[in-house]
Amino acid sequence: MKNSKYKQELAAEYLDILDNYLTFGVSIIDPDMNYEFISRKTYDNLGITPEQLKAGDPLSRCHELMVANGLLTPDMIAQQRLSDEHQKQRAQTGRDMASNIVRLGNGTAHRFTRKALPDGRTVSISDDVTELVTVNEMLHQALALGNAGYWVYDIANKTYELSDTLQYYFSKEDQELIHSKGIIAIVHPDDRPAMREALKNISKTDDRFSVTCRSNTYKGNQRWSDTTGQIIRNAEGKPVKIRAFVQDITRDRRQSVELERAKDEAIAASKAKSEFLANMSHEIRTPMNGVLGMAELLAQTEINDRQREYINVITNSSQALLTIINDILDFSKIEAGAFQLDPTAFNLREAIDDVMSLVSSRAVEKNLELIVNYSPSLPRNFLGDPGRIRQVMINLLGNAIKFTQEGHVLLNVSVFQGKDGIANIRIEVKDTGIGIERDKIETVFQKFTQADNSTTRLYGGTGLGLSISRRIVELMNGKMWVESTFGQGSTFYFDMHLPIDTQARTGPRNADPVMGKRALIIDDIEVNRKILLERCASWKMQSCAVKDGIDAVTELERAIDAGHPYDIIISDYLMPGMNGQEMATVIAANNKIAGTPIIMLSSCDQPVSSQELSTIGITQYLVKPVREQRLLDALCQNILEVSQNVSEQKPEPEPSSLPTAKEPSAPSEAKTMATNIQQRDDIQSTLKEIEAVLDAVKTHSTTSVDEASDSQLIVPQPVSLEMSSNPIKASPRVSGRKISILVAEDFPLNQDVVRLMLQDTKYAPTFANNGQDAVREFKDDPDKYRAILMDISMPVMDGYEAAETIHAYQKLIGQEPIPIVALTGHALKHDREKCLDSSMCDYLTKPVKQEKLIATLDHWIMGTPMQQKRA
Repeated sequence: MKNSKYKQELAAEYLDILDNYLTFGVSIIDPDMNYEFISRKTYDNLGITPEQLKAGDPLSRCHELMVANGLLTPDMIAQQRLSDEHQKQRAQTGRDMASNIVRLGNGTAHRFTRKALPDGRTVSISDDVTELVTVNEMLHQALALGNAGYWVYDIANKTYELSDTLQYYFSKEDQELIHSKGIIAIVHPDDRPAMREALKNISKTDDRFSVTCRSNTYKGNQRWSDTTGQIIRNAEGKPVKIRAFVQDITRDRRQSVELERAKDEAIAASKAKSEFLANMSHEIRTPMNGVLGMAELLAQTEINDRQREYINVITNSSQALLTIINDILDFSKIEAGAFQLDPTAFNLREAIDDVMSLVSSRAVEKNLELIVNYSPSLPRNFLGDPGRIRQVMINLLGNAIKFTQEGHVLLNVSVFQGKDGIANIRIEVKDTGIGIERDKIETVFQKFTQADNSTTRLYGGTGLGLSISRRIVELMNGKMWVESTFGQGSTFYFDMHLPIDTQARTGPRNADPVMGKRALIIDDIEVNRKILLERCASWKMQSCAVKDGIDAVTELERAIDAGHPYDIIISDYLMPGMNGQEMATVIAANNKIAGTPIIMLSSCDQPVSSQELSTIGITQYLVKPVREQRLLDALCQNILEVSQNVSEQKPEPEPSSLPTAKEPSAPSEAKTMATNIQQRDDIQSTLKEIEAVLDAVKTHSTTSVDEASDSQLIVPQPVSLEMSSNPIKASPRVSGRKISILVAEDFPLNQDVVRLMLQDTKYAPTFANNGQDAVREFKDDPDKYRAILMDISMPVMDGYEAAETIHAYQKLIGQEPIPIVALTGHALKHDREKCLDSSMCDYLTKPVKQEKLIATLDHWIMGTPMQQKRA
């Protein structure tokens, strides 16, 4: 008895200790639903004092107090099944009450759990889980706001737990499908392989996986989501769960699609704008060709000074309109992001001299002095885009001259050595003109804006020139600004950061560096091969010529095997089968023959940038016609650069190994050969002069055309290197009578311009009103015409189709292709390329000058060289 009492006291002592340290409320209820024990934490959780509720009181008393304190309502007691009757039923059946979280009236959340004991008693546990519930609610809100959710897969039990937000997306059927067949069951069939692959390889990806897939929502809509998951392992490293976070990206995908569509629409709009501007350029240039052409012809007639002044106004106004057109085209390319720079080696001093020669006439007209301050001690050779740099300088100098009535215009150049071979170049253009008001200085760089509206009325212009110039300088990682004093003048500055061309050679050059060197010439046109062979021979080079890239590769390999490799390659670009760029790529990929420098010659602009060409061994790209000295300079530069890397002189090849004239073996023999060559050149030059005089006499004699035709004067003309690489040969024979050419032009005024420009020349034009008429006219007498001037935009059949049709007909009848020269108002770069790709041999833009038109016809019909355009 004493021992039993001791045990009871000890149990009471332990219960009291537990009561002090328990963090949750515990109470014991007897089978009659009366309290036997109530812990201190239970009083705290329920807001009840020991005086209000004590051992022996019924369970219903607790509920009455909680209702009175506003913690519970009768409805909550019934809904949560907390009443005495519900607990008696559970106690009699031995069933426990599932844990239930109840939000009380004071805002706290409690988890109530009741455990039925075998003796009929009930242990009631209440736990304050307010903080946990708050965190869960915040998590739920965050998931809901982020259109996200999670799922957890219990590997052992093969069960899924879905977040509330994830359950919201799926129908009950889909949720049941997940629990029965797995999460892959609700993934779109096309995306299931990706999901399976991600789960299959999860152990190989650091227990993590990520996959994007589609599924259907309870509304039947398709939903995109990013799923990122990981494996949860126990202490032994065994996988127990897979937990995954799901992010709804449907909106992002939709926006991405919309952005892509908007991008495509913007590109299409930009293209449409560019096409519109190109077409407008053509439509404006076409009548401008008539205006300027007629003005030029009228200026050559006998007119008085007043009439000549009127013509000058017409010419100047038309040229101003053309400048506006060019500015708008450049501005359009800049706005569309299609304005590109093409860096190459150039001499800045020479570029400035070129610009000065262009603007000097305008300065002379206004009695202005042009001054250039470029110290001889400064470097001159850089890597940049000389064409665009000249464009900027022309604009600044043109403005300075335009806004200066007296005084001078100074161009000052400063070069500061930077890091890593980069030079900081500052160019200043200073004038003594009208100046700019301080509050309007920055506005001059805004598009379609000038410092004052009266400026536009007095001096003209679009206000685009400075805007375009600044954008060009910014594309070169530079900046442009202006300092000005109103009434005293302005100084425009622009800075550039350009690499110094350390490989540039200065001073006069001769043929010594290339003497005895071996050159391989590649050109599909025989006459071009012959000319290049003769030029190389005159420079004492040993050369061989082949007709295509296949023969070139074979010859290069043969020379290597023979121990006499080539030092340089001179190749045409436009060749059938394999063009020059493709051939260079083949050579660069062949380790046996790669490394030989290649000089590329072409009648069109280079197809890609200089850097891309250099990666396949093309060290220089020269546009035909190439001056002899320009080609020699290019050869010397490349040979010298290669020679610097060679420590020993290579043995000279046997003269018999090359199809060239025998190399002189002794000084006397060399001297004799040089004398013979010089005498031959002198004789040929004299013959050409005599023939030119005879031709002029015959052309301008009073003999009738019929009489002249009875005694035609046939003058042989050599066809020079300065020709297109297209397979079109200039005729080596011209007669003293009129030379017939075909002109396809739908605009009557332009027909008159061409007719009047050619009326006092050796050319007799026949006109066709569209491409179809031109084809019909040519087919009627294919031997009649020596060249064709072809407009591009014409009704019925355009110039591209007409040119291709005529050349196809000539191929059918076995006739050499006739030179077809595009004469068009389309002035963009790709227009030129498109014309050349359509088998045309040259490209002239409207308005065309009489001198340029005649020179082009002379070149393609008589083989007369045309001066090469500078870059």
